[in-house]
Amino acid sequence: MAFRFLIALIVMFSWFGTALADEGIEAQALDLEHQLMAPCCYGGTVAGHDSEPVRQMRQDIRERLRQGMTPEQIKDAYVAQFGEQILAAPPTRGFHMIAYILPPLILAIGLFILVLFLRRFKKHPEPTPAKLDPGVVTQIELELQQQENS
Repeated sequence: MAFRFLIALIVMFSWFGTALADEGIEAQALDLEHQLMAPCCYGGTVAGHDSEPVRQMRQDIRERLRQGMTPEQIKDAYVAQFGEQILAAPPTRGFHMIAYILPPLILAIGLFILVLFLRRFKKHPEPTPAKLDPGVVTQIELELQQQENS
């Protein structure tokens, strides 16, 4: 009886270990699918595309992970096969750094120009009408009364 219980425990733990390993492989595969473009049209990532080449690519990714390849090794293999256009995001080196530096730089310049504009607008408020001398105001009122009476 104890022997059967021991065998049942071994089978259960080996199944549990395999299930955990498969979960890890699946998580890595899904992550890679979001990082690679569909090679059939480069119109979307592998994760969001469904075609025969993409289904084969998904199987290939999982098979390579089961063989012990790291996600970086798999990406490098696909870059060697298809070129850098297979990557969903440009590499973070060389000329490709422009894709990471330019958008925040343009945003910062735009915000700087906006701040300058707002400061300038705030410094020059609308002019207020000049105050007239009370003697001039009295003279104008007298002239207006004279025109009304005539």
